[in-house]
Amino acid sequence: MHTKSYGLDLLRIISSLLVFIPHIVISLSKDPALVKNSFIISILGVEIFFCLSGFLICKYGVSIIKSSKYMFLNSYVFVIRRFGRTWPAYFFALVSYIIFYRYYESEILYYILFLQNLNYPIVSETFFSVSWSICVEEIFYIIFPLLLCLTVLINRRYLKDYISSSLLIMITCFLIIIFVFFLRDNYNYAEWGSELRRVAVFRIDSIAFGGIGYFVFKYLKKITIVNITFFLLFPALLYFIYNQLNLYYENQNFTLVGIKNNLIFYIIYFFCLITIFLAQKITYIKNNKLKKIISELANWSYPLYLMHILVIDLIKNLEIDNISINIILIFSLSFLISYLIRHYIEEPFIKIRPIFHK
Repeated sequence: MHTKSYGLDLLRIISSLLVFIPHIVISLSKDPALVKNSFIISILGVEIFFCLSGFLICKYGVSIIKSSKYMFLNSYVFVIRRFGRTWPAYFFALVSYIIFYRYYESEILYYILFLQNLNYPIVSETFFSVSWSICVEEIFYIIFPLLLCLTVLINRRYLKDYISSSLLIMITCFLIIIFVFFLRDNYNYAEWGSELRRVAVFRIDSIAFGGIGYFVFKYLKKITIVNITFFLLFPALLYFIYNQLNLYYENQNFTLVGIKNNLIFYIIYFFCLITIFLAQKITYIKNNKLKKIISELANWSYPLYLMHILVIDLIKNLEIDNISINIILIFSLSFLISYLIRHYIEEPFIKIRPIFHK
Protein backbone atom coordinates (compact mmCIF):
# COMPACT_ATOMS: atom_id res chain seq x y z
CA MET A 1 0.00 0.00 0.00
CA HIS A 2 1.42 3.37 -1.06
CA THR A 3 1.03 6.18 1.50
CA LYS A 4 -0.58 9.30 0.09
CA SER A 5 1.71 12.32 0.06
CA TYR A 6 -0.06 15.66 0.37
CA GLY A 7 3.26 17.33 -0.35
CA LEU A 8 3.21 15.78 -3.81
CA ASP A 9 -0.46 16.72 -4.24
CA LEU A 10 0.50 20.28 -3.38
CA LEU A 11 3.34 20.10 -5.89
CA ARG A 12 0.89 18.91 -8.57
CA ILE A 13 -1.22 21.99 -7.90
CA ILE A 14 1.80 24.31 -7.97
CA SER A 15 3.23 22.80 -11.16
CA SER A 16 -0.12 23.14 -12.93
CA LEU A 17 -0.30 26.79 -11.86
CA LEU A 18 3.28 27.27 -13.09
CA VAL A 19 1.91 26.48 -16.55
CA PHE A 20 -1.56 27.98 -16.24
CA ILE A 21 -0.65 31.44 -14.87
CA PRO A 22 2.34 32.06 -17.20
CA HIS A 23 0.16 31.22 -20.20
CA ILE A 24 -2.35 33.82 -19.03
CA VAL A 25 0.46 36.37 -18.76
CA ILE A 26 1.90 35.45 -22.17
CA SER A 27 -1.55 35.79 -23.73
CA LEU A 28 -2.62 39.05 -22.07
CA SER A 29 0.58 40.97 -21.27
CA LYS A 30 2.51 43.26 -23.57
CA ASP A 31 5.50 43.53 -21.24
CA PRO A 32 8.44 41.69 -22.92
CA ALA A 33 10.23 40.96 -19.62
CA LEU A 34 7.07 39.56 -18.06
CA VAL A 35 6.40 37.40 -21.11
CA LYS A 36 9.98 36.09 -21.09
CA ASN A 37 9.87 35.13 -17.42
CA SER A 38 6.49 33.51 -17.89
CA PHE A 39 7.90 31.43 -20.74
CA ILE A 40 10.74 30.19 -18.51
CA ILE A 41 8.40 29.41 -15.60
CA SER A 42 6.03 27.45 -17.84
CA ILE A 43 8.92 25.24 -19.03
CA LEU A 44 9.79 24.36 -15.44
CA GLY A 45 6.14 23.65 -14.65
CA VAL A 46 5.90 21.06 -17.44
CA GLU A 47 9.23 19.45 -16.49
CA ILE A 48 8.11 19.04 -12.88
CA PHE A 49 4.96 17.37 -14.21
CA PHE A 50 7.04 14.86 -16.19
CA CYS A 51 9.36 13.91 -13.32
CA LEU A 52 6.49 13.81 -10.84
CA SER A 53 4.59 11.50 -13.18
CA GLY A 54 7.50 9.05 -13.23
CA PHE A 55 7.95 9.39 -9.47
CA LEU A 56 4.31 8.41 -8.89
CA ILE A 57 3.84 5.87 -11.69
CA CYS A 58 7.03 3.78 -12.01
CA LYS A 59 6.66 2.40 -8.48
CA TYR A 60 3.68 0.43 -9.80
CA GLY A 61 6.18 -1.58 -11.79
CA VAL A 62 6.42 -3.67 -8.62
CA SER A 63 2.78 -4.67 -9.18
CA ILE A 64 3.73 -5.87 -12.67
CA ILE A 65 6.59 -8.13 -11.67
CA LYS A 66 5.73 -9.34 -8.16
CA SER A 67 3.77 -12.26 -9.65
CA SER A 68 5.60 -14.34 -12.27
CA LYS A 69 2.30 -15.95 -13.24
CA TYR A 70 0.56 -12.66 -14.03
CA MET A 71 3.46 -10.49 -15.18
CA PHE A 72 2.20 -9.94 -18.73
CA LEU A 73 -1.40 -9.62 -17.59
CA ASN A 74 -0.35 -7.03 -15.02
CA SER A 75 1.55 -5.17 -17.75
CA TYR A 76 -1.71 -4.98 -19.65
CA VAL A 77 -3.49 -3.82 -16.49
CA PHE A 78 -0.82 -1.13 -15.96
CA VAL A 79 -1.36 0.23 -19.48
CA ILE A 80 -5.17 0.11 -19.23
CA ARG A 81 -5.10 1.83 -15.85
CA ARG A 82 -2.97 4.65 -17.25
CA PHE A 83 -5.16 4.98 -20.34
CA GLY A 84 -8.24 5.00 -18.12
CA ARG A 85 -6.70 7.85 -16.16
CA THR A 86 -5.53 10.00 -19.07
CA TRP A 87 -7.72 9.25 -22.09
CA PRO A 88 -11.22 10.42 -20.99
CA ALA A 89 -10.17 13.99 -20.19
CA TYR A 90 -7.78 14.09 -23.14
CA PHE A 91 -10.38 13.11 -25.73
CA PHE A 92 -12.96 15.41 -24.19
CA ALA A 93 -10.42 18.23 -24.49
CA LEU A 94 -9.55 17.22 -28.05
CA VAL A 95 -13.20 17.36 -29.15
CA SER A 96 -13.61 20.70 -27.37
CA TYR A 97 -10.59 22.18 -29.15
CA ILE A 98 -11.77 20.85 -32.52
CA ILE A 99 -15.19 22.47 -32.08
CA PHE A 100 -13.93 25.74 -30.62
CA TYR A 101 -11.21 26.34 -33.20
CA ARG A 102 -13.24 24.71 -36.00
CA TYR A 103 -10.23 22.64 -36.87
CA TYR A 104 -11.34 19.80 -39.14
CA GLU A 105 -8.08 19.01 -40.91
CA SER A 106 -6.74 15.50 -41.53
CA GLU A 107 -4.04 16.17 -38.91
CA ILE A 108 -6.64 15.42 -36.25
CA LEU A 109 -5.81 11.75 -36.82
CA TYR A 110 -2.35 12.40 -35.33
CA TYR A 111 -3.98 13.72 -32.16
CA ILE A 112 -6.29 10.73 -31.93
CA LEU A 113 -3.34 8.32 -32.17
CA PHE A 114 -1.01 10.40 -29.95
CA LEU A 115 1.39 10.92 -32.83
CA GLN A 116 1.23 14.72 -32.98
CA ASN A 117 4.80 15.09 -31.79
CA LEU A 118 6.21 11.58 -31.97
CA ASN A 119 9.06 12.89 -34.09
CA TYR A 120 10.02 16.10 -35.85
CA PRO A 121 8.34 17.84 -37.65
CA ILE A 122 5.56 17.96 -35.08
CA VAL A 123 1.95 19.00 -35.67
CA SER A 124 1.02 19.73 -32.03
CA GLU A 125 1.56 23.46 -32.56
CA THR A 126 -1.55 23.75 -34.72
CA PHE A 127 -4.54 24.07 -32.38
CA PHE A 128 -4.07 21.78 -29.33
CA SER A 129 -0.57 22.84 -28.38
CA VAL A 130 -0.46 21.54 -24.80
CA SER A 131 -1.14 18.00 -26.02
CA TRP A 132 2.53 17.49 -26.93
CA SER A 133 3.34 16.54 -23.33
CA ILE A 134 0.49 14.01 -23.18
CA CYS A 135 2.02 12.19 -26.14
CA VAL A 136 5.26 11.81 -24.14
CA GLU A 137 3.33 10.25 -21.27
CA GLU A 138 1.36 7.82 -23.44
CA ILE A 139 4.47 6.52 -25.19
CA PHE A 140 6.19 5.96 -21.86
CA TYR A 141 3.18 4.02 -20.54
CA ILE A 142 3.64 1.49 -23.35
CA ILE A 143 7.44 1.30 -23.48
CA PHE A 144 8.02 1.05 -19.72
CA PRO A 145 6.05 -2.15 -18.94
CA LEU A 146 7.28 -3.91 -22.10
CA LEU A 147 10.92 -3.14 -21.34
CA LEU A 148 10.39 -4.02 -17.68
CA CYS A 149 9.06 -7.47 -18.66
CA LEU A 150 12.09 -8.02 -20.89
CA THR A 151 14.42 -7.01 -18.05
CA VAL A 152 12.63 -9.40 -15.67
CA LEU A 153 12.90 -12.30 -18.14
CA ILE A 154 16.64 -11.71 -18.54
CA ASN A 155 17.01 -11.58 -14.75
CA ARG A 156 15.15 -14.88 -14.33
CA ARG A 157 16.94 -16.74 -17.07
CA TYR A 158 20.54 -15.59 -16.66
CA LEU A 159 20.73 -14.20 -13.11
CA LYS A 160 18.29 -16.57 -11.37
CA ASP A 161 16.22 -13.70 -9.91
CA TYR A 162 19.32 -12.22 -8.29
CA ILE A 163 18.20 -8.61 -8.89
CA SER A 164 15.42 -7.18 -6.70
CA SER A 165 12.18 -5.72 -8.07
CA SER A 166 13.13 -2.15 -7.17
CA LEU A 167 16.48 -2.45 -8.90
CA LEU A 168 14.89 -4.02 -11.99
CA ILE A 169 12.58 -1.01 -12.30
CA MET A 170 15.53 1.35 -11.90
CA ILE A 171 17.49 -0.57 -14.55
CA THR A 172 14.52 -0.34 -16.91
CA CYS A 173 14.30 3.42 -16.40
CA PHE A 174 18.07 3.73 -16.83
CA LEU A 175 17.92 1.86 -20.15
CA ILE A 176 15.31 4.35 -21.38
CA ILE A 177 17.54 7.24 -20.30
CA ILE A 178 20.60 5.78 -22.08
CA PHE A 179 18.61 5.15 -25.26
CA VAL A 180 17.28 8.72 -25.33
CA PHE A 181 20.74 10.12 -24.52
CA PHE A 182 22.31 8.60 -27.64
CA LEU A 183 19.25 9.36 -29.73
CA ARG A 184 19.33 13.02 -28.75
CA ASP A 185 23.11 13.35 -28.77
CA ASN A 186 23.38 12.24 -32.40
CA TYR A 187 20.50 14.35 -33.66
CA ASN A 188 21.17 17.49 -35.66
CA TYR A 189 18.61 20.20 -35.11
CA ALA A 190 18.10 23.90 -35.61
CA GLU A 191 15.65 24.78 -32.83
CA TRP A 192 15.88 23.34 -29.31
CA GLY A 193 12.29 24.12 -28.36
CA SER A 194 10.31 22.50 -31.15
CA GLU A 195 12.85 19.96 -32.40
CA LEU A 196 14.10 18.60 -29.07
CA ARG A 197 12.08 19.77 -26.10
CA ARG A 198 8.66 18.99 -27.58
CA VAL A 199 9.46 15.80 -29.51
CA ALA A 200 8.11 12.76 -27.66
CA VAL A 201 10.88 10.27 -28.48
CA PHE A 202 13.42 12.71 -27.05
CA ARG A 203 11.54 13.33 -23.79
CA ILE A 204 10.44 10.00 -22.32
CA ASP A 205 13.63 10.00 -20.25
CA SER A 206 12.13 12.78 -18.10
CA ILE A 207 9.54 10.33 -16.75
CA ALA A 208 12.20 7.63 -16.34
CA PHE A 209 14.25 10.04 -14.20
CA GLY A 210 11.25 10.48 -11.93
CA GLY A 211 10.94 6.71 -11.63
CA ILE A 212 14.57 6.32 -10.54
CA GLY A 213 14.13 9.23 -8.16
CA TYR A 214 11.36 7.45 -6.29
CA PHE A 215 13.50 4.44 -5.41
CA VAL A 216 16.68 6.43 -4.73
CA PHE A 217 14.89 8.85 -2.41
CA LYS A 218 13.54 5.96 -0.34
CA TYR A 219 17.13 5.36 0.80
CA LEU A 220 18.29 8.97 0.93
CA LYS A 221 15.44 10.70 2.75
CA LYS A 222 16.74 9.87 6.25
CA ILE A 223 20.34 10.94 5.58
CA THR A 224 20.83 14.40 7.07
CA ILE A 225 23.69 15.47 4.79
CA VAL A 226 21.55 14.66 1.75
CA ASN A 227 18.73 16.85 3.05
CA ILE A 228 21.10 19.74 3.65
CA THR A 229 22.74 19.29 0.24
CA PHE A 230 19.39 19.32 -1.55
CA PHE A 231 18.27 22.44 0.32
CA LEU A 232 21.46 24.20 -0.82
CA LEU A 233 21.31 22.88 -4.38
CA PHE A 234 17.70 23.95 -4.96
CA PRO A 235 18.32 27.74 -5.26
CA ALA A 236 21.68 27.22 -7.02
CA LEU A 237 20.15 25.00 -9.70
CA LEU A 238 17.13 27.26 -10.08
CA TYR A 239 19.44 30.24 -10.64
CA PHE A 240 21.54 28.34 -13.19
CA ILE A 241 18.53 26.98 -15.10
CA TYR A 242 16.84 30.38 -15.15
CA ASN A 243 19.96 32.00 -16.62
CA GLN A 244 20.38 29.33 -19.28
CA LEU A 245 16.72 29.47 -20.34
CA ASN A 246 16.88 33.26 -20.27
CA LEU A 247 19.83 33.17 -22.68
CA TYR A 248 18.01 30.66 -24.84
CA TYR A 249 14.93 32.89 -24.97
CA GLU A 250 16.96 35.94 -25.97
CA ASN A 251 19.55 34.33 -28.29
CA GLN A 252 17.92 31.01 -29.24
CA ASN A 253 21.02 29.31 -27.88
CA PHE A 254 22.70 28.22 -24.65
CA THR A 255 26.06 29.51 -23.47
CA LEU A 256 27.84 26.29 -22.52
CA VAL A 257 29.12 23.99 -25.26
CA GLY A 258 27.10 20.77 -25.39
CA ILE A 259 24.52 21.87 -22.86
CA LYS A 260 21.74 22.31 -25.40
CA ASN A 261 21.74 18.67 -26.54
CA ASN A 262 21.51 16.75 -23.31
CA LEU A 263 23.01 18.43 -20.29
CA ILE A 264 20.35 21.11 -19.91
CA PHE A 265 17.67 18.40 -19.67
CA TYR A 266 19.55 16.47 -17.00
CA ILE A 267 20.13 19.59 -14.93
CA ILE A 268 16.42 20.40 -15.16
CA TYR A 269 15.47 16.80 -14.27
CA PHE A 270 17.77 16.85 -11.24
CA PHE A 271 16.27 20.15 -10.14
CA CYS A 272 12.76 18.68 -10.52
CA LEU A 273 13.71 15.62 -8.45
CA ILE A 274 15.10 17.84 -5.71
CA THR A 275 11.86 19.84 -5.82
CA ILE A 276 9.87 16.60 -5.40
CA PHE A 277 12.14 15.50 -2.55
CA LEU A 278 11.75 18.81 -0.72
CA ALA A 279 7.99 18.90 -1.33
CA GLN A 280 7.70 15.58 0.48
CA LYS A 281 10.17 16.54 3.17
CA ILE A 282 8.92 19.96 4.25
CA THR A 283 5.16 19.56 3.76
CA TYR A 284 3.31 18.62 6.89
CA ILE A 285 -0.46 18.99 6.86
CA LYS A 286 -2.49 17.96 9.88
CA ASN A 287 -5.86 19.59 9.19
CA ASN A 288 -8.20 17.06 7.52
CA LYS A 289 -10.25 19.73 5.74
CA LEU A 290 -7.10 21.21 4.25
CA LYS A 291 -6.02 17.72 3.16
CA LYS A 292 -9.31 17.24 1.33
CA ILE A 293 -9.01 20.62 -0.39
CA ILE A 294 -5.44 19.92 -1.53
CA SER A 295 -6.36 16.44 -2.74
CA GLU A 296 -9.37 17.79 -4.65
CA LEU A 297 -7.41 20.61 -6.30
CA ALA A 298 -4.63 18.17 -7.20
CA ASN A 299 -7.23 16.08 -9.03
CA TRP A 300 -8.15 19.13 -11.10
CA SER A 301 -4.56 19.74 -12.24
CA TYR A 302 -4.71 17.47 -15.31
CA PRO A 303 -7.98 18.84 -16.80
CA LEU A 304 -6.80 22.36 -15.92
CA TYR A 305 -3.64 21.74 -17.92
CA LEU A 306 -5.59 20.36 -20.88
CA MET A 307 -8.27 23.05 -21.07
CA HIS A 308 -6.66 26.31 -19.99
CA ILE A 309 -5.47 27.50 -23.42
CA LEU A 310 -8.97 27.09 -24.86
CA VAL A 311 -10.46 29.01 -21.92
CA ILE A 312 -7.93 31.82 -22.30
CA ASP A 313 -8.76 32.19 -26.00
CA LEU A 314 -12.48 31.96 -25.26
CA ILE A 315 -12.31 34.86 -22.78
CA LYS A 316 -10.06 36.87 -25.11
CA ASN A 317 -12.67 36.52 -27.85
CA LEU A 318 -15.14 38.33 -25.60
CA GLU A 319 -12.94 41.43 -26.08
CA ILE A 320 -13.37 42.76 -22.55
CA ASP A 321 -11.04 45.73 -22.04
CA ASN A 322 -10.64 45.29 -18.28
CA ILE A 323 -7.69 42.92 -17.71
CA SER A 324 -8.78 42.13 -14.13
CA ILE A 325 -12.17 40.91 -15.33
CA ASN A 326 -10.43 38.80 -17.99
CA ILE A 327 -8.23 37.15 -15.37
CA ILE A 328 -11.16 36.53 -13.00
CA LEU A 329 -13.21 34.97 -15.81
CA ILE A 330 -10.29 32.79 -16.95
CA PHE A 331 -9.65 31.50 -13.43
CA SER A 332 -13.32 30.95 -12.65
CA LEU A 333 -14.17 29.15 -15.89
CA SER A 334 -10.96 27.09 -15.90
CA PHE A 335 -11.51 25.75 -12.39
CA LEU A 336 -15.21 25.13 -13.03
CA ILE A 337 -14.44 23.12 -16.17
CA SER A 338 -11.68 21.23 -14.33
CA TYR A 339 -14.10 20.32 -11.56
CA LEU A 340 -16.74 19.10 -14.03
CA ILE A 341 -14.25 17.06 -16.06
CA ARG A 342 -12.83 15.45 -12.94
CA HIS A 343 -16.16 14.42 -11.44
CA TYR A 344 -18.25 13.65 -14.52
CA ILE A 345 -15.71 12.42 -17.07
CA GLU A 346 -12.61 11.15 -15.26
CA GLU A 347 -14.04 9.56 -12.12
CA PRO A 348 -16.49 7.16 -13.85
CA PHE A 349 -13.58 5.67 -15.81
CA ILE A 350 -11.22 5.64 -12.83
CA LYS A 351 -13.74 3.61 -10.82
CA ILE A 352 -13.94 0.84 -13.43
CA ARG A 353 -10.22 0.42 -14.04
CA PRO A 354 -8.92 -3.13 -13.58
CA ILE A 355 -6.79 -4.03 -10.57
CA PHE A 356 -3.43 -5.80 -10.53
CA HIS A 357 -3.45 -9.58 -10.12
CA LYS A 358 -1.52 -11.07 -7.22
